Amino acid sequence: MDQNLFNSICLEQLRLSAVHEGETVAVLSRGA
Repeated sequence: MDQNLFNSICLEQLRLSAVHEGETVAVLSRGA
């Protein structure tokens, strides 16, 4: 696999994970 493509996929996954974690924190904050 192309190294640049691999890096792009990793960055995209990290970005999506960060968004998901942010949503989880928001839900927990509202529930508290």
